[in-house]
Amino acid sequence: MKKKVFILLMVFTIGINGLCGQEQDLLVISQHNFKVYRRVVDSVFYIISEHKKKKLYDSLVYVSIVCNDFVQILDSKGNVSFLDSELKEIDISNVVCSAIPCMPTSSNQYYIEEEEGEFRVFAKYIDDGNAKYKDDPQPVVVTVISKENADDVYFLNSRRSLTTYDCPSGAYVSPVFIIEKNKKFIIQDLYNLTARPIRFYDTVFIDRSSKIRVKKDGFYGYHGVTVIKYSRLDIFEYNLAYFELQNGKRGYIDRSGNEYFIK
Repeated sequence: MKKKVFILLMVFTIGINGLCGQEQDLLVISQHNFKVYRRVVDSVFYIISEHKKKKLYDSLVYVSIVCNDFVQILDSKGNVSFLDSELKEIDISNVVCSAIPCMPTSSNQYYIEEEEGEFRVFAKYIDDGNAKYKDDPQPVVVTVISKENADDVYFLNSRRSLTTYDCPSGAYVSPVFIIEKNKKFIIQDLYNLTARPIRFYDTVFIDRSSKIRVKKDGFYGYHGVTVIKYSRLDIFEYNLAYFELQNGKRGYIDRSGNEYFIK
């Protein structure tokens, strides 16, 4: 009799834990048609459909929202997929993300002039709340780089002029410039000129990603995001970039530099 009672008690306890498991997990994304949870016990993600009231995707390594309406997921085998708001898999290459409304009057404008012995970086119409420059109609010299320290100076667009709010795409362009010396590169942020540059890079990759991919001594990284340690590092596809390490491990990083290893 005691044995039967003990078995019934175990079944009842397991049933209660199963029902309460979702409540104990962390809700990380809440959309109209679905919710994304992270399991406390193993930190993997799963997606619950609000319409079907059931779990449609489980054991996910990574989940994020892209283009406001779509979901990017990564499973433990390294498969990256995109879902629509109904949680149906889609080809994201056929999707056009809606642009931010263009506001050219709020753009910060920068340009570089080469003079004898130096490069001068100018700012025009700064509206970021910086009292030193705000509402000043005249260009202001933000910084000066001696030609002893630079062979060339240019922005991430490979030009000497930059508008931080790009119309008509609606994309924000980072106010960063590159100092080139003896075919080596330093990256400097105009909003943080007092910060000491990390070091010279061998290569700076300027591509469609909003992050800056760099190479040093045969290894790759993302400037200001990761250390330089990857034997292979791809550009970001929305919120994930594929990587490989020298020891053979591989996975993806997100835009904050968090690593997600795959089998």
